[in-house]
Amino acid sequence: MAPVLAELEREGLLESGEKGFQLTSRGSGEAQGIYQKHKEVEHLWGHKVAHTLEHYEGALEILPGIGPKRKRIEEFREGEEGIIAYLTVENPIIISRLIGLGLAPGTLFRVRKRREDLWILEINGRLVAIDKRLASGMEGIPR
Repeated sequence: MAPVLAELEREGLLESGEKGFQLTSRGSGEAQGIYQKHKEVEHLWGHKVAHTLEHYEGALEILPGIGPKRKRIEEFREGEEGIIAYLTVENPIIISRLIGLGLAPGTLFRVRKRREDLWILEINGRLVAIDKRLASGMEGIPR
């Protein structure tokens, strides 16, 4: 038996039988939850972005709070805090880089410096500079 299948069986998500493997009721529930999260992310950010973000739990925790409270990052004032709520960047490579810098949905940020063409955000104790093009494609929920 493949190690991954044995692990799923130990976790009670999969069971083996005469006809092969099948999901347990718990496994089926977990699979349905993963699928639902994927559909929610895909609805907000599109198919390509969903594949980049589908395993990022922080993005999903804030889904109910996004609504009308969100605003573009470029509208935040210096010193204002927010939670990143939305990325309209369509290039999955750029999205992966943004996530690597900590600019992922669900992340707390503070605008440290703001100019007409540049924003310096503090994220988890690090400073990240983004230009106007990226700032216009990001939205946050004020805190």
